Amino acid sequence: MRDIIVYKCDVCDREVQLQRKPRSIETAGRCIITAKCRGKLYIERLIKTTSPFIQRTEEVVGLDDFYQRNKLFKFTQLYEKSTWSIEHNLESFPIISVYDTDKNVIPDSEFQVTIIDKNKITLKFNTFVSGTAELYVREVSKTTTVAAVSDELETTPVSSNALLGTMTVLTRSAAAIGSSVSLKTTSSNGQVQFSSATITNANGNSPWSGYTKVVIRNVTYYIGFIDFFSNGFNASLISNGTIIEVDQDDSSSTAVTHFLLADDPFDRADIIRDKVLEVSKINATTSSLFFDNDEVFCNNKYLTKLYPNLITI
Repeated sequence: MRDIIVYKCDVCDREVQLQRKPRSIETAGRCIITAKCRGKLYIERLIKTTSPFIQRTEEVVGLDDFYQRNKLFKFTQLYEKSTWSIEHNLESFPIISVYDTDKNVIPDSEFQVTIIDKNKITLKFNTFVSGTAELYVREVSKTTTVAAVSDELETTPVSSNALLGTMTVLTRSAAAIGSSVSLKTTSSNGQVQFSSATITNANGNSPWSGYTKVVIRNVTYYIGFIDFFSNGFNASLISNGTIIEVDQDDSSSTAVTHFLLADDPFDRADIIRDKVLEVSKINATTSSLFFDNDEVFCNNKYLTKLYPNLITI
């Protein structure tokens, strides 16, 4: 037996059922039934039931249901860039406040806002800038931080040797081993480099060395290795925040499909079997693969989670 409280709104006249919390005080606030309704809820009645289900609120023609949404999104740009691409998912055209790394307000005159849609914007600055942007839903006070979302960057290492920048890749064809793949780098100030890297079948700097194949969701892939720094890149142009892309024809049978991952200190026991980075998610817009402090990292936001875990062969 459990108690269900039926709340009713004094304006839209609709009801909602919520399970009673016996150890708390029952309170009623503003309407959470109809979107944009300014009414208040009051307790209509109490239902005692053994049913595990709560009856859904009936739909009313002409009224939209209320859905709770985030009210603040905080975006952090770690490296200096002239353009920030922000996906806030606030479902609105928000108010924007921008701060530099010293927490000083950046005046509106120093950047231009481009609204892509209700969930994406870009900020274009007059110079290269790092810092934070806070986006607020317009009907919410700036002092309100309830349900705030932060875009603090979480990363996973992709390279397993700081001197060579060893990376482990997958391809669908054994013919790719011994072939070359083109890598493109774009520094935070816009300088672009291209270089060709050879895919080898063995590399003692990778914890994946010794394996030749993996199986992901019943598909077999061949393991190869790339040494990032042994392929003609000008190291002086590879600064923190430099973006890495694979410049290839993805439809080719020898195309690189994934990057494999491992945790520091990159021993065999440190390989990651439940996540991979798909090459299709690596581009300049997402900045999903980048260089930082002599190592290559990926943004965890763009990792593909695997279930079941990949199988090594």
